[in-house]
Amino acid sequence: MEVLDNPDDIDDFIKRNYTIIPEMCQENVWGIEVDGEANTYRVSVFWTAERILFEIGPYAMAPRNESCAARMHAYLLYASNEMLWGNFSINEKGIPILRITLPPGHISDENLRRAIDHLIYNADLNYFNVINLANDERAQIITDDDD
Repeated sequence: MEVLDNPDDIDDFIKRNYTIIPEMCQENVWGIEVDGEANTYRVSVFWTAERILFEIGPYAMAPRNESCAARMHAYLLYASNEMLWGNFSINEKGIPILRITLPPGHISDENLRRAIDHLIYNADLNYFNVINLANDERAQIITDDDD
């Protein structure tokens, strides 16, 4: 297991394992494209002294109206509570963002892979509900129990 404890190590890991989105990259920030089952996601990876942040933002569009926003926000709180790692947040424009944060230092390549896998798993798990709730105030939440 490889330890990734500086931005150069993260850069090497990302370049070896993911499709880079050059226009999203800058110093200590990488943009990657990751295929999920529900969508292809644009993931930003941020390195700071305090953390490594993985973010899908925008995750979905802003809600169509206040009624959709209220229902979508309630769902995002529920979904965040169900995640082992990570959470949803809303930016200043009302757009949902999905994030996972890892503490820096002695992060292994396996930890980074698992963080990105977990991010994509939760993105797929919640994608259609979030999209539907953002667009239709009558949308129903779909669960695995509905099969």
